Amino acid sequence: MKLEKIVKCQSVVRRWLVRRPFKGLSKSYINKISERNVVFSEILEDEKKYLRDLNLIIQHYINPIRKLVTDKKQQVMSQQEMARIFANVEDIYDLHKEHLFNLEKLAEKWPFVDQVSRAFEKLVPKLDAYGIYVQNFKSANDHLLKLEKEEKFRKFIAEIPKVEEILDLPTLLAVPLNYISKYPEGLAKLDDKTPVNLEDSGNLTNVSSVLEKICAFIQHNMSQSQNIAHIVGIQQRIVGHEGPLALLQPNRLYIRQGPLLEVAKEKKHAFHKRDFILFSDLCVITKVTNKGLFKWKGAIELKDGDVKDAPDAGKDLKFCFEIVTSNGISYKFSAKSQQEKLGWIADIGEALDKRYQLKTFGRSIDQLLQREDPSDPDRIPSFVRKCTEYLSKNSLEIEGIFRISPDALLVRESRQRIDMGESFEEESQRCDSHVIAALTKQFFRELPEPLVPFDAYENWVNVSKASDDVPHLWKCVSDLIDQLPIHNRALMKHHIRFLHAVSERSQKNKMPSLNLSIVFGPSLIRPREESIERSLDIPHINKIVQIMIENGD
Repeated sequence: MKLEKIVKCQSVVRRWLVRRPFKGLSKSYINKISERNVVFSEILEDEKKYLRDLNLIIQHYINPIRKLVTDKKQQVMSQQEMARIFANVEDIYDLHKEHLFNLEKLAEKWPFVDQVSRAFEKLVPKLDAYGIYVQNFKSANDHLLKLEKEEKFRKFIAEIPKVEEILDLPTLLAVPLNYISKYPEGLAKLDDKTPVNLEDSGNLTNVSSVLEKICAFIQHNMSQSQNIAHIVGIQQRIVGHEGPLALLQPNRLYIRQGPLLEVAKEKKHAFHKRDFILFSDLCVITKVTNKGLFKWKGAIELKDGDVKDAPDAGKDLKFCFEIVTSNGISYKFSAKSQQEKLGWIADIGEALDKRYQLKTFGRSIDQLLQREDPSDPDRIPSFVRKCTEYLSKNSLEIEGIFRISPDALLVRESRQRIDMGESFEEESQRCDSHVIAALTKQFFRELPEPLVPFDAYENWVNVSKASDDVPHLWKCVSDLIDQLPIHNRALMKHHIRFLHAVSERSQKNKMPSLNLSIVFGPSLIRPREESIERSLDIPHINKIVQIMIENGD
């Protein structure tokens, strides 16, 4: 009986301790804190699982292999091969171990977990380790494929305990590539549940935007690494080319590869089986040999050329399209299906310089203005002016305008039609406000040089770093705006006035100046060369753009 009373007393005390921190708080506030703690717990569990995966690489692969390096008889791989395959995964493990420790220290403050943004701010400068890992990843996979053919390595793999949690090595090595991309989404959810009286309110948004930029940089590096490796791999398989072959060129991108029938010019209904390799500026025509090599059959320079639909060339030559070079030479090909033909036409069309004359996206402000009415006093690219007019008329009170992403396929199709010369008036009949908003964001993001020229980047960022005094900062930024090239200055003022109008309706659209600065800041002010270190400038960039928007009337 006495024991029962003690247990009951302990239970009452525990309930009182749990409820005490919430005394005097509203029910809605308590609910928000509870929901926030659920999100934080998810972030914490994700971090623990990620560390477990990294630890599996170290404990079951790196450490055992390292022990055998000096034993020639049992050696699984050399020290150099270890470096090629595992790169700096141990450094990544260490930095996330420290990050988990910082998160767990915050969890001790439950139920009012705050300063999560500080923990991520400590992590961000160390994420440059991922740049090394990503650049090495393709090489790591290639070396791993070679090792899998060696008996010692296969025997080593076979002896690893067959436990469900121990994934195969290629899968484990791929885990770091996508993990960082989880952070922005998790922090956005946490920010949404953060009461305004916590330090994290607002700070999480800035940290999330920095992490988004880092994720984009990591993915870009990954794509570049894969592109280079792909082109080099193709070049190594090509035979029969007279003289040296240099497929790897600056800015050349591998696009796709596949079988096509080349319609013979010398004989009706005749054709040659070809393997077609498409780059961003070149089509390479080859024939696959019995050994899986590519026998060189020629190349088509795409500059100033054209691609178009073509009639069937015979019973076995349907779904045809034609490439015409700048000097009038025609090449006709037959695909396996209508869908495949349209795919080839679209991909080749994107690479053709002739289409560039009509393009709106990815062109400089001066290039766009050269084809427009010189008597226009504003000298604003008409596409931007029409977008802002449309959005000002139809979209200022739409919740999440510029934040909510529409269907990516709709945006891509709309962009392609505009780049092919379709008028904005026709296109706006097909699209809703979110598509027009997405196109506006893409326009500024893809300017070859942003509105703040690359050479002025340091001046703008340093102004933000030097002062938090808003009136003084606004005066400095106003002076910098006046120093912009004339067309950049006109477009900057036009766009900031529009964003100011959007922010004035923030009670309806939920897009105050801070949110708009996070959307547009990294597009209006960006460095010539992206890097993880430069990503740390984003809060300063956002601060400048926010001040411009707030004073943009």
